[in-house]
Amino acid sequence: MSLNGSDVRARFIKKFMYISRKNTRSEAILTLLLEVTAITSCVLASILILQHSLLAFVAFYPIAIAMIGMRLRCFGNIIHECSHGGFVSERTWNEAIGRLLSILLLYSFSNYRRDHITHHQYTGDYERDREFAETAKFNFHEPLTSSRWIHYLRRFFVPETILAYTGRTFLGNDESLPWRAGRLLYVGFLLAAVGGLVVLNPLAIAVVAFWIVPLCVVLPAIGYATDIMDHAGLLQNEDDIDKARNYVVQNAFVQWLLFPRNDSYHLFHHLFPAVSTRSFPECHAILMSECPEYAARKHSLMEWIEDFRHRTPAPSIG
Repeated sequence: MSLNGSDVRARFIKKFMYISRKNTRSEAILTLLLEVTAITSCVLASILILQHSLLAFVAFYPIAIAMIGMRLRCFGNIIHECSHGGFVSERTWNEAIGRLLSILLLYSFSNYRRDHITHHQYTGDYERDREFAETAKFNFHEPLTSSRWIHYLRRFFVPETILAYTGRTFLGNDESLPWRAGRLLYVGFLLAAVGGLVVLNPLAIAVVAFWIVPLCVVLPAIGYATDIMDHAGLLQNEDDIDKARNYVVQNAFVQWLLFPRNDSYHLFHHLFPAVSTRSFPECHAILMSECPEYAARKHSLMEWIEDFRHRTPAPSIG
């Protein structure tokens, strides 16, 4: 008899929870430092290039902010892990790291966690899935026809998309005074940087160019793209195993660069939300060998790209 999502979860949950391993404190700190180093390197490289050639800087800048945006996406994914209590072994560390990174990304950690729980409970039900309630306008539940793909691609950087994915859960009611004060100081700093553009203040220009633009333009576009890849064309399905997709890349560097924190194992995460992200590849491999219902689905990015190519007609010539 074919297994549904609940059956798969019940059959493998004990094994996967035994395998699942969270980061130690030192591993968590090193992970954060790696991402900060990547962001800093992009900024420094851009400044060095600008000192030698304005034209080269103009060519490199989109690459730099795309890279910074992806590292901010990694911070967002760490917030997600913290909301599940899965980034660090200690609950207090998950809470503190989640709240700190949430301030940087203009989230409320408590509101994000509340909304994300409903996303797992009621995936795609726009009335009860509070995380996706704001995305109903994008019609992620509709079948992925070629025209639908093109429609999605055309909306990447339009204001409606950027606004929908910027600071969706900004203020939390349960924040203590220090966290709230830190949030207000941070927002004040960002606003001051924007104001500093009027007098062409160099620090203000740098903050806007290498932080605010990636934060408020690139990161929302990445969030939109991720929701498309995670769920578009699947939300109308009844069972959990059919409501999300994996799009795994085998190359470890590309996986880190484009899909940080094993972000591409989204179907697996929906089936086993309590399993730590660092254990996704090992557990995924077990499902591929022991669960035909899971293995029968597309799981690699290349499979989905090939599917997209077949769905999208080639442009006419002449």
